[in-house]
Amino acid sequence: MQRVPIFNLFPAEFSNMEKAGLEKKFREFMKGISAKERVAVVHHRDADGLCSALVFAKALEKMRGKPPEMVFSADYHEKALMKEKLLEFKPGKIVFLDLSIDQFPEFIRGLESTAPILILDHHKIYNDLNSSRTVFIKSQMLSDLDGSNYPASKLCFDLCSGFADLSGEAWIACVGLLGDMSYDSWKEFFSETISRTKISLEELHRLREIISAVEVLVPEQFSALFREFYSKSAEKMLESGFRGYVSELNTLVEKYEAEFQKKAEFFSELGLYFFTLYSDLEIKSAVIDRLTLKHPGKTIIVFLDSGKGAIRFSARRQDFRVKMNELLERAVDGIPGASGGGHIPAAAGSVPRSALEKFKENVKKILKEQIESGGSESNGCA
Repeated sequence: MQRVPIFNLFPAEFSNMEKAGLEKKFREFMKGISAKERVAVVHHRDADGLCSALVFAKALEKMRGKPPEMVFSADYHEKALMKEKLLEFKPGKIVFLDLSIDQFPEFIRGLESTAPILILDHHKIYNDLNSSRTVFIKSQMLSDLDGSNYPASKLCFDLCSGFADLSGEAWIACVGLLGDMSYDSWKEFFSETISRTKISLEELHRLREIISAVEVLVPEQFSALFREFYSKSAEKMLESGFRGYVSELNTLVEKYEAEFQKKAEFFSELGLYFFTLYSDLEIKSAVIDRLTLKHPGKTIIVFLDSGKGAIRFSARRQDFRVKMNELLERAVDGIPGASGGGHIPAAAGSVPRSALEKFKENVKKILKEQIESGGSESNGCA
């Protein structure tokens, strides 16, 4: 089984003492979870987040005889929802999975008085949240891989395998890896899992599609999807009633792909596409993931306009030659109420409707500066 050895692949700047200290904190947190404690798990509302929660819950059940008492999904910006649910539940331990929650250190500090906290994530490191009450681990702290290539579901699998035999749950981690487009970084892990379980790569993709379809079309049913995945085998999940949403999502994505060909703004000198889709559904990620596979050497930013509130957006570039997280962070800098960040090849954020054109101009200016400084080529590469 291809696993990253725990706590021995830190970047060079981490001392052995720091590695040992972090390992000790993680082990103490896990060993400190008793059968009597109420554990709350909060995970990102996507395939990697769901699979992270499934792996963690399976490990916890094997460790103490029962899964977490509470599992729910959220987006990183839904802090009010998280706080309301957690304070009402009154957990003994809190676990955040696949959420870039370190962008909001004051939020975590405010929860520390409620219960000890574990955070496992793979997005860019914004703040070190480690404290006497919080264990904070990003996959970049364990591996030389960029965080975008070491999703949270695999991180959970590797870490929790030190406390429980999760060989039977490896397929779940594979689905999470597919959700974050990380197959190429873990081919050996996929090969071993497929050989042992007899689940094909195509079937793993179909399971990922089910999660994506529920995420977009009926996100309110994400908890029900978690329960079904938790209680059924991969073979049974392939027959899930949720699979009916897949064809509906594909139809919608194909519609927006066709619109992209006709309506997208393209700036050839920057290798940049802007495309706005109008929908009440959180469909931008599904659309841009399809687009970036067809245009891997271009920077694509898809805006979602629901007709109310801020404009949300996703950015992709699969050749790593422009850092999407840094591009968005710079583009929203100085725009009140705007946010942006994520991974090198994939990032997201939001901007007030009134500042959308300013944001676009910032993006173009930054890419142009990179070209003129010699940091990128005429096709917009950095």
